[in-house]
Amino acid sequence: MNKKQMGSRISRLFTGRDASGEQGGPFGEDTQGRRVGNASPEGELSPETARGSFPLVGAGGGSAEEWHHKGVALGILGKHAEAIACFDEALRISPRFSGAWHNKGVALENMGRHEEAVSCLDAALRLDPVDAEAWYNKGVALESLGKDENALSCYETALGIDPSQPAPWANKGALLVHQGKHAEAIACFDEALRISPRFSNAWYNKGVALGNLGRHEEAVKCFDEVLRIAPRFSYAWYNKGVALGTLGRHEEALLCFEKELRINPRHAETLRNLPVALRSAAINRK
Repeated sequence: MNKKQMGSRISRLFTGRDASGEQGGPFGEDTQGRRVGNASPEGELSPETARGSFPLVGAGGGSAEEWHHKGVALGILGKHAEAIACFDEALRISPRFSGAWHNKGVALENMGRHEEAVSCLDAALRLDPVDAEAWYNKGVALESLGKDENALSCYETALGIDPSQPAPWANKGALLVHQGKHAEAIACFDEALRISPRFSNAWYNKGVALGNLGRHEEAVKCFDEVLRIAPRFSYAWYNKGVALGTLGRHEEALLCFEKELRINPRHAETLRNLPVALRSAAINRK
């Protein structure tokens, strides 16, 4: 069976910085490994609280910080074009507002405008060269452009500034998986998981790396961890099935492929592997 080498990237984050560049609160993760940030020192901004959290500001009205906060809220709601307009207004008022440059870059990246995202993140880093999150997000944008070595350098810079954040460890590991450096990748995933034990993408990519090293029993355990956290993570079902098939556990592999197809019915690799699993399971029953 063919193993799909899935080196999943971690989603982008929105930072919370005021006009002075001070960070407004800690960063965490949800159970899918997506980074989430606070928009103000008072507390975490979720999509629910983002709706109507900040007063509407009209053209020409409001401070740079108010425009920035509104942009952050819109970005969390997925309204990236509107968020960019708010960040532009914040930057018109305060051109050296590093947080607005940073979050404009994040919004552009989420719209697929990767080159522009890199330019904005570079502007943020000129103003605040020790902003670990900006280095991380620049890495994400560069990876989207296929500039993996440059992205890896950004993740390493982010970790040199703040090694306590799991996402740069996980993204560095995912790039190392793509480069075939599986043992080094596993060390990165282990560090991400030491910091954040419920980081599903790190468990998943650790399983992929272990499978590529032939350590299939350990890979199955990693995919089981993923599926405890995120039971609809379809590729975890697929790669668990691949690992089980390699171990000769064809009935279990078949169940995994069937579960994956209920979530992702058009996954070509599972459709190709399913007949193999059916034949192998039938032979085992004889």
